Amino acid sequence: MSRKSLADWKTIVEQQLSSGLTAAEFCRQNNLNQKPTRLPVTV
Repeated sequence: MSRKSLADWKTIVEQQLSSGLTAAEFCRQNNLNQKPTRLPVTV
């Protein structure tokens, strides 16, 4: 598993917001860890 950059996470958050899925559903469907990161992410 590779670490994602801030730009990667910004894209992922934008995809989740436009998907209509909850964050939990989106994470499950995209095999993403649902634990919060320690990096502040702003969109």
